[in-house]
Amino acid sequence: MTKMPKPSQPPHDEGPSRHKGAAERDLRAHEQRHGDLDLKSPASTARQQYTQDRSSGQEHVGDRPEEAGGEARRLVCRRLDG
Repeated sequence: MTKMPKPSQPPHDEGPSRHKGAAERDLRAHEQRHGDLDLKSPASTARQQYTQDRSSGQEHVGDRPEEAGGEARRLVCRRLDG
């Protein structure tokens, strides 16, 4: 009787469990990096202006996607700067 050779790769279902530990470490590192952020709600006028600018930018997504993308980046940067 001939022995079957051992497979060169582990069974398919072992893959995800091997990466679970790395994913959990990445998640903990992400939580630590962002857990110290001091998030504040914007003032009412700033929130209204952001909503208006966002709506205006969304109108151009279909006909001018590159320009709409640039507008979205500028809008986010303005919001992050204060």
